[in-house]
Amino acid sequence: MKTRSTVSTTKSSLAFNILNVNDALAVIKSATMDDVEALVQLLKHENSEVRKTAAKELANIGPAVKEVIPALIQALEYEKYGVPSDSAKAIAEIGPEAKDAVPILIQLLEHLDVGIRIDSIRALAEIGPKAKDAVPPLVRILGDQDVHVRRSVIQALQQIDIERPEVVETLIYLLGHWDDGIRKDARRALEEIGANAVSSLIQLSEHDNINIRGRSIEALSRIGSEAKAAVPVLIQLSTNENSGVRIDAVKALAEIGPEATEAKSALRQLLEHLNSDIRKNASIALGKIEPEI
Repeated sequence: MKTRSTVSTTKSSLAFNILNVNDALAVIKSATMDDVEALVQLLKHENSEVRKTAAKELANIGPAVKEVIPALIQALEYEKYGVPSDSAKAIAEIGPEAKDAVPILIQLLEHLDVGIRIDSIRALAEIGPKAKDAVPPLVRILGDQDVHVRRSVIQALQQIDIERPEVVETLIYLLGHWDDGIRKDARRALEEIGANAVSSLIQLSEHDNINIRGRSIEALSRIGSEAKAAVPVLIQLSTNENSGVRIDAVKALAEIGPEATEAKSALRQLLEHLNSDIRKNASIALGKIEPEI
């Protein structure tokens, strides 16, 4: 059981953040829930092990002591060493109870240090839906130059509020990203949203940008039968002047299956199309919509 002996002995004219490493770690080891102030000072220690250990101890104490979260929020603004990162990690450990940290974490999304940006993103992710105000700025930094930042943002949006139309549109855009990992993360995120993304995808399937249009139709295809609401738009797109759009729409109808029964008439007409690929895919779609028993 922890006692206050080490902390009490060390309390003198010296500030905790200038203790040598061994003494600082000893203070942390013996700290109790009454020693938040000492732990906060140690968050500003020049030694990374001391800072991380202090942050972890504060996270363990958590919101049970009301001073912990305000102290960590204040530490986020401390520019020396890696204090913002260590504080953000502690906030991530606390999770939703640290919702008051959201405004400063949003500010840190623009920090020059990549590590601080990533740790702030992860803290917002662990706060979850209570960090919903962070969604617009998170969407904005999906264009960050650092691939790890972008992937962290996708994962954070999944934990906060991934069903917003602007998030769905950004994920569709990322399906064309050069980085395979980001494409996979975006695809996985869209699949997780599932039917709740359909209304946004329907709008995007008629986008002026043909690439976004194609990826939106592909996403509807992956959702399958739960994308039933998209059938009327897909029927319309199956007559698009662009053969690629036509084929994508027909493939999506095929994946929706029996729920796309109203598309049968349009698909039968496509069986007479001059384009052999369109004819073939229309035939496949009809077979999936009305399979032989």
